[in-house]
Amino acid sequence: MKSTKARVFRATGDGREIQRDGTDVCRVVKAGNTLLAAVLASNPRQAGGNRVLFVSGDDVEAKTVVSKLLGDLGFATVDLGTLAAGARLQQFPGIAAHADLIKLP
Repeated sequence: MKSTKARVFRATGDGREIQRDGTDVCRVVKAGNTLLAAVLASNPRQAGGNRVLFVSGDDVEAKTVVSKLLGDLGFATVDLGTLAAGARLQQFPGIAAHADLIKLP
């Protein structure tokens, strides 16, 4: 990755509108947005496994960086693909909407 600065944005929809704001250096990755804050704040190591966070984005390298960071924090990640594909799966009634899953070894 060329940029070492990170910015956090709030977005509606699938996140692609952030990239349309004229900022060509913005690399968007959505992760951890389907669980309640209290669940995210709890220990990600549960029941002998690791809590699953879904990751989606159009930039493979950025998703890899975010997935590694989340793994270092104790989470397991599942890549849902692009922002558009991830949005369809994560928004109600998608199969990943509010799913609190544990990945067992």
